[in-house]
Amino acid sequence: MAEHYSLKGGVLQGRYNGGPPHQHAWTKTKYKDFELHTVFKCGGTNYNSGICIRLNLKNDDIAPGYQFDIGHGY
Repeated sequence: MAEHYSLKGGVLQGRYNGGPPHQHAWTKTKYKDFELHTVFKCGGTNYNSGICIRLNLKNDDIAPGYQFDIGHGY
């Protein structure tokens, strides 16, 4: 996680400059009654990003929850 994400002043920042897809930042901390504010800056012509809120994650393929995608065709 440290290679792609950092937590600065309570703000989680992520950067992807190539390499394997599906980089994740995660926590086992429990939250309830919260607001999520996001800002995305995507460059290039074939970008694909998003944010997922996963509940009881089993693995990368079994991850129920909400997903918001950003990219061409989404």
